[in-house]
Amino acid sequence: MSSWVKLVVDEDEAAGIVCVTLNRPEKRNALDTELLSEYSSVLESYLGSPTIRVIVTRGAGTVFCAGMDLHDLKDWAHRWDTGEVAWSDAGPLSRAMRLLREHTCITVASVQGVCAGGGIALVVAHDLAVASDTARFILPDTARGSFGAVAAAALHFAVPTKVAFDMQLTGRELLGPEAMSLGLVSRSVPPDRLPAETEEVAAQVASRRREPLIHAKMARRLNEGRPLMDTMSVDLLVRTKQDVVRNSFSDVTGFLASRKGAADAPPEASQAIR
Repeated sequence: MSSWVKLVVDEDEAAGIVCVTLNRPEKRNALDTELLSEYSSVLESYLGSPTIRVIVTRGAGTVFCAGMDLHDLKDWAHRWDTGEVAWSDAGPLSRAMRLLREHTCITVASVQGVCAGGGIALVVAHDLAVASDTARFILPDTARGSFGAVAAAALHFAVPTKVAFDMQLTGRELLGPEAMSLGLVSRSVPPDRLPAETEEVAAQVASRRREPLIHAKMARRLNEGRPLMDTMSVDLLVRTKQDVVRNSFSDVTGFLASRKGAADAPPEASQAIR
């Protein structure tokens, strides 16, 4: 079992759920390189898991995530300015977001308290998000002389442009119910209901078979930004892939035995390849 410095990882294999807690409450769970590297490593360790179907992300203490650790971000800014890192390299937050979006598990964010900057980017990258009614979604970067970069891109992707610009340019906050109405989160519940609601959502998803969950997520990602008729075609292609994969590997043992000319190969396997 790996030992994490800035995360707590709780696995319930029987339920098919892993809960990852951002564990820097003294820093309001601000994201630095070490935390994000650990987070990405955890995500990678469950890629293709035959038993885990859902990964939940939450924050320790009263805050989900205060955004990027500005001391760490200052170091990254220096590396970009000096050319040590390519300007197109968005850093460890971008890597974590890509893993969340492309993961074979369904990902669920459980959001309480402040969710700022990079925290918003993480929420956007999850498949589902449950927030407390008192959760506060904030993009404060322009107040310190930045336009928000990765977090701003994620916000503009998730909510209508004029709302995103309002948050980006004036510091407007969204509370949980408004964030839900705009599609930034899936559900908004009273604060004392957040843990139970998150557990319920995770358990409902984890009770499904793994294969349709993966293909539902695949179809959703492929369909982003496409016209309606194109999305229907993509869905049909994904369904065909699901059927082909299932049928192609329904009798691997018999197929391999028949190819080797084994004497004990099932007769139906030999007939299947003629």
